[in-house]
Amino acid sequence: AILKQIQLLLSQKDILIEHIYVFSNQSIQFENNKLISGHRIDFSFMDKTVNSALSQVASHNILFVYDNVVLENKNALMLLSNSLNRWQLQAISPSFNLPKKPDFLVTEKLGVGHISAQGITRDIRFDVPLIPSLTDLLDKDCCLISISAWKVIGGLGADTNGLYFSHQLSSQLDKNKISIATQAIENVFKQGMPSSSQLMPATSLSTLRESLVKENKSFFITAKHLPVAYKSQIDTGLDEYFGTFKTPQNLPRILAYANDSWASGFYRVKAPISALVAYNQISAHFLPEQRLNKIASYFEINKQNPHALLLHNFFTKKQVAALMLYKKYLNVPVILSIDDLLTEIPDYNPYSQSNPDNINDSIKLAISLADRLIVSTDFLAQIYAHLHNDIVVINNRLPTEIWKSPHKANSPNNKLRLGWAGASQHKNDLEWLKPVIEATKEAVQWVFYGFVPDTFDLETIEYHEATLLGQYQSKLASLNLDIAIAPLVNNNFNYAKSNLKLLEYGALGIATICSDIKPYESSPAIKLENNSQQWIDTINKLSKNQLLRNDLSQKMYDWVKQNYFLEDNLHQWQKALFL
Repeated sequence: AILKQIQLLLSQKDILIEHIYVFSNQSIQFENNKLISGHRIDFSFMDKTVNSALSQVASHNILFVYDNVVLENKNALMLLSNSLNRWQLQAISPSFNLPKKPDFLVTEKLGVGHISAQGITRDIRFDVPLIPSLTDLLDKDCCLISISAWKVIGGLGADTNGLYFSHQLSSQLDKNKISIATQAIENVFKQGMPSSSQLMPATSLSTLRESLVKENKSFFITAKHLPVAYKSQIDTGLDEYFGTFKTPQNLPRILAYANDSWASGFYRVKAPISALVAYNQISAHFLPEQRLNKIASYFEINKQNPHALLLHNFFTKKQVAALMLYKKYLNVPVILSIDDLLTEIPDYNPYSQSNPDNINDSIKLAISLADRLIVSTDFLAQIYAHLHNDIVVINNRLPTEIWKSPHKANSPNNKLRLGWAGASQHKNDLEWLKPVIEATKEAVQWVFYGFVPDTFDLETIEYHEATLLGQYQSKLASLNLDIAIAPLVNNNFNYAKSNLKLLEYGALGIATICSDIKPYESSPAIKLENNSQQWIDTINKLSKNQLLRNDLSQKMYDWVKQNYFLEDNLHQWQKALFL
């Protein structure tokens, strides 16, 4: 076994082995071989022999390996050594598969007994390839330690026993605040127990265990196994910009992904999840948004121990690949959310250029992997009905804390203020209004907030730059609009949209004119075909009739208040999240 181990060590690639020290309870000679030396040792008290032999070592790292470890991977030592350098570690062990009987070695690792086994008691299914995981305990049969850490701890501690070698060494490193880790490496495994442990006398184990527990009572094996990259934030991490809601641990924990910080991510994820937290129904954590280009690994998801995953517009190639791993390795319900007909974004919409390639295939695959699909409209539910048998429709709703009171319009100089709020993707929804603006500019002051087409006469238009979402409600209210408009051209993408624009106007009690299109069909707003003359006539009529404006304003507000405040409808989200 020893000779075989030596051959495996010498076959390692891209690593310089300066010397091999063979420790055995029998005398072993390696004549005419300056690379290898034999040392007789009593494994019950191995520290003096090992420390003496290694006192003059000048190499960068020291490898401790027992003869039951099989290093079939010829790059194993190179990978371990690279991890020490890359992640600024001081000691590392390869990970080994969980043995068939999980209770094997448990008592040994806790310092209360010894049971023969073939592997270490740790589940490595969630280890990230080539990424080490922080740990409290080096493997008992194989570990690599830097020479600097070896010098800091002063070698093996007094009365180090071969059976408890890893526990005592790990304890020394812990007391000196030296980080240690474990890393999954292919084709590195164990065959039985090391020959040294089979030959050790068992008479003194009880006394030794008592001594170890007493001396190391402050050293506990917590088995945190936290990825080094997670701690250093070099790899994926959870969203440091939004943070975790620290609520009671006995509440269901939701991990939620909002693809952006604008209306879509806010109304479909952040608002409902935040409301459920505020009402003490869940604890929650928001995963990094797409702009941060960080996708949490299944290891990190598992570490959060979630009740469910809520993933909104999670359709890029990398995201779908991650979703496949979530489903493969995690026993956590995945709830997918979508609020647009992403497969039919019109060419005039800037987002059509940033849509992932083969978006249709990505959406189909993602939906097939989900346990449930949440959509924002009945139209979307019909579109995706053939892809999933569990689709829940939850309409967009407004948080009362933000949209809590209507404004009171007070237009100066008796000239009414008519406005629109939105972003550049609505360019085609607006451009046909140019003759409408020209014909009504004397009757009303046109106001645009967030975007205005460059084809419009900007000298007759009052324009306000876009603001962050957190300032949107107060800015919209400050515009003091008497009338608001919500034009949409007829296409499938707009048919699938929600009535969010009307909800925002209605919450402020603004009389509203909109296109006669499916998303707006249930509202009390004045609904018109996209015909310029119809809009001109209606605007002129509404501008001259204050009673009509007031009645429409009140109906818009009542419609929102009775149906579309989030806190009054949280039960829908609770049910959809399997709570």
